[in-house]
This record gives sequence, C-alpha cells and structure tokens, in this order.
Amino acid sequence: MTPSRLKMLLSAGNDGWLESVTEMLIGGEAWTDDLLAVLQSKSKAALFNMYGPTETTIWSAMREVTNDQTVSIGGPIANTQLYILSDNWQLQPIGVAGELCIAGDGLARGYWNRPEL
Repeated sequence: MTPSRLKMLLSAGNDGWLESVTEMLIGGEAWTDDLLAVLQSKSKAALFNMYGPTETTIWSAMREVTNDQTVSIGGPIANTQLYILSDNWQLQPIGVAGELCIAGDGLARGYWNRPEL
C-alpha cells in the first residue's frame, strides 16, 4: 500500500490489525523515516520499500527496511538493472549523484500513441 494510505489507517486510532500482519509491501510514493519508526514500534512485520516509476510497470527496486534506521530504494529486482548517469549519460562513480535510469524486462518501450516520448 502507499505510505499516505498507511498513515491514514494509523491515524484512525485502531492499529490492532498490525499484530496479525507478517509482511508489508509499501510503495507508490516516498515514505518517511518517521513512518518507518512508527511501524517498527507497532508491528513485528517485515517491512519492504517497493520502488518503481510508472515507466517500469510496478516495481523496479526493493529493500527490506525492517531493521533499518532510514528508508532507501534498495537494489534492482530480478531482470532489472539500475544505473546512475551524469548529464552526459555517463555512468557515475559509486556515491555520486545523478539521474536514475532503469533497464530490464519490466521497462516499457515508449508511451502508447506518443512516439516522441
């Protein structure tokens, strides 16, 4: 589910349902370290951050964050590659910021009826 939906459920005040949940796949938007801390304190579930832009269908990367202090997108799922590129489309060294580019079987080859994209 999305972090915003999860926050809405938690704000309703009845979080007893968390006791029976064994895994949570959370994605669709960024989630905060504060939400991670709340989930860690209220649930024993394995927590997964699922990342993927629309162009790569549903998920491209994931990371289990159950015992982490911060949320990150993790690494690529099967048949997917993640690259950090410079403005000149060159691979960036590890730790250097750039544009995240995703390759692999889940990637669309364009937008329907929009060849310019």
